[in-house]
Amino acid sequence: MYTTMIFQGNHTALTTIASGRAGLPQYHDVGRVHSPGINIGRRKPTLAANCDILPGSEDLLPDIVECLNRNQARRQFAPVHAVEKFTTQWRSFRVRDFYVAVRGSRVIGVLGCWDQSSFKQTRVVVYGIPLRYGIRLANALRLLTGVPGYPDREQLVAYFYISFIAVDGDELQTFRALLRRAYNAAVGGPYLYAMVALHERDPLVPALSDYSLTSFSGRLFAVTFADGEKLYRSLDDRVPYVEAATF
Repeated sequence: MYTTMIFQGNHTALTTIASGRAGLPQYHDVGRVHSPGINIGRRKPTLAANCDILPGSEDLLPDIVECLNRNQARRQFAPVHAVEKFTTQWRSFRVRDFYVAVRGSRVIGVLGCWDQSSFKQTRVVVYGIPLRYGIRLANALRLLTGVPGYPDREQLVAYFYISFIAVDGDELQTFRALLRRAYNAAVGGPYLYAMVALHERDPLVPALSDYSLTSFSGRLFAVTFADGEKLYRSLDDRVPYVEAATF
């Protein structure tokens, strides 16, 4: 069994490879994934959540990994993490790229900010009509509302991923505080967007309404050949987890 996501607007793919036609593997629709770009604009007020928000550190790493594993065990398709992965496997991700929610001496939530621009980029090749001829006006209007302007042609789109999300009990205010800390840290820097992915049933989705968003979404599928159907049928109703940075 495999997982894949097809962008919501890709009607050709949704009506061909995901249609169950003869000879193709079976695509099982497991719901919509919200994957917007959070527009990096003006700084926002800090949010309190009855915890301290700290930067990641080597000393905290074992507790970070334990928090990830105990919480992501409640999510379908989530990976199992190990301390070694954060020192050797995840390219360009550093332990200090975590934000860590600590209550007392316990890590109760984590969130990572992963800049992959050293090995993966998105570049604007051309704009369609009418934006091609109205980009200056569009950018002027966007800047007035605190929304990032569109890059010029041939420029890279500067963004990072909100990754490695885990919060004890899916406590919304803790996630909101972590996300706000990551957002404010990005204000004034080179980034236009923070990319995130949350399944439509994820209880953390309401936190996205705190921000101006460039909307984007996709359909998540569990893909099986004949020998994977039994495994798919054995899945329970846990909320699927999608790691935007590795999808």
